[in-house]
Amino acid sequence: MARKQKNKRRRVRGSQIISIISVALVLVILGIVALTAFTARRSTEEIRSNIGFVVKVDDLAPQESADSLRSALEGAPYTASVTARSADELLEEWKQTLGPDELPDVNPFLPELIVKVKSDWANADSLQAIKARVEQMPAVYEQVEVHSDIASNVNLTIHSIIMALLIVAGTLLIISFVLINNTVRMEIYAQRLIIHTQQYVGAMNSFIRRPYIIRSIIDGIVAALIASIILTGIYLGVKAQYAPAATYIGWSTMAAVAAGLIVIGALVCAIAALLATSKYLRKPYDEIFD
Repeated sequence: MARKQKNKRRRVRGSQIISIISVALVLVILGIVALTAFTARRSTEEIRSNIGFVVKVDDLAPQESADSLRSALEGAPYTASVTARSADELLEEWKQTLGPDELPDVNPFLPELIVKVKSDWANADSLQAIKARVEQMPAVYEQVEVHSDIASNVNLTIHSIIMALLIVAGTLLIISFVLINNTVRMEIYAQRLIIHTQQYVGAMNSFIRRPYIIRSIIDGIVAALIASIILTGIYLGVKAQYAPAATYIGWSTMAAVAAGLIVIGALVCAIAALLATSKYLRKPYDEIFD
């Protein structure tokens, strides 16, 4: 009888270790998803910071009008930065690209203002509204060139990435929940006689549940710590091979992801343990031994 009980405990402990490892691996993938989301967000913000429009300045307009145009654009709520380029600078750039033999007799370029908009305005509708407003300003030559197609593609890509990551994260949480739930049920099944005895002597359900929930929370935290160590190793490896990764993901981000994994691991394990124990506690005496 003692050997049988010891074998049961060994099986339960083995399943508990397997569950911790399995949950840790799930949390590693969940952490990779979170880091991917951070990277996508940072890179998207960087792309958005380069979205804007180009204003051609009429070379026949008075200098005061051109200066007023630049001041108006710099003071606009949508503007992140304004860069002025003269006609001579554009001609020199063309000269470096095509060579001196391709230069025309007369400079065909107009002075231009390159305006980069703030991320909140980096969408097609806002850019079109800005375009219509800017084209009415004095000293503007004909139409304003906007990057509306780039903005639309970037926003569509962001939305697709976010939806995909949410689906993956939800699936991983369900998988971890099932793993933990099965482990707790095995442990409770091995100790069903003790549970029934506790109920028989009048122990409250909360008293019976408490040790299982606490143990599951500890298992979740341990799994999260293992996952955080693995993620740190992956991060250091990627950083060694690709240094610019540090510009998108820093140690503060890694700490935030690790803290999130600890909370998720503990919470999911606690909920799984609560549901598993509640199910057994509601069972009649005859069904507990099935």
